[in-house]
Amino acid sequence: MHQVNYGITLLTLSNTFIDREAFWHSTLENFLPAAFHVEFMKPFISLHVVHACITIWGAATVVMISMSFLRVYTHKDMSNKEFFSAVTKLISPLTLVIATFMLPGTVLTLYTREVSLTVGLMFCLITNKMIVFSMAKMAYASVQISIIPYVLFSIWIKYDPNFSNLRYKMLVIALWHLVCLLFWCKVAINQICARLDINCFTIKEKHNDKKGK
Repeated sequence: MHQVNYGITLLTLSNTFIDREAFWHSTLENFLPAAFHVEFMKPFISLHVVHACITIWGAATVVMISMSFLRVYTHKDMSNKEFFSAVTKLISPLTLVIATFMLPGTVLTLYTREVSLTVGLMFCLITNKMIVFSMAKMAYASVQISIIPYVLFSIWIKYDPNFSNLRYKMLVIALWHLVCLLFWCKVAINQICARLDINCFTIKEKHNDKKGK
């Protein structure tokens, strides 16, 4: 997970130093050597760089997800009931993806940043919950209530062509999920620190009641 985040950060920083329009909308044949300019490679090398990268990223994601499913399913101590329980934990992330793709294409094109920010905050929240609850061996709800407002909002936009002030409403939802994320992190940190008797950012001084000789 950390490597993925580092890669995305590096890609984002790299984009600031190049002509993004010229690079991402050029075709692969402009970068590949002549050896690749053969008949059966034409469908691939004629792709724009952005489309080729999305295709490769999508294929790699499918492979990694499949390998993760296989690893969990073939675990020696994994029963069918436990495997089903693990799969149900994907209900909320999958619902978020479906709700996002329910949005009209014009919305995704015109408000890409707002949609990305909102969905990113929600994924951050449910992922943090999943990790913390798993480490603490606590029950994790398959259906996260926090995603319901966004799902209903997506359905509303899809079936209401007269929806107005979309950017403002998307930012309000993003702000709400940011508040939820920060509040949950605060509560989780306080509970962990209280349970382990530690401080979050500093080393807690040990109180020694024994009198020195």
